[in-house]
Amino acid sequence: MVRNKLSLEDQLRGVKAALKSKRTPPQFRDGLRRRKAELQKKLRTER
Repeated sequence: MVRNKLSLEDQLRGVKAALKSKRTPPQFRDGLRRRKAELQKKLRTER
């Protein structure tokens, strides 16, 4: 069975990996930080 959507945990893991990577362009970092905060907030309210 194929998953069509990534779970919030998977998305958060990817955002954290992108922020740690030296290959991520500087112009993406602010957006990634905002996305990380948004995902953490959604995960907290879901549980």
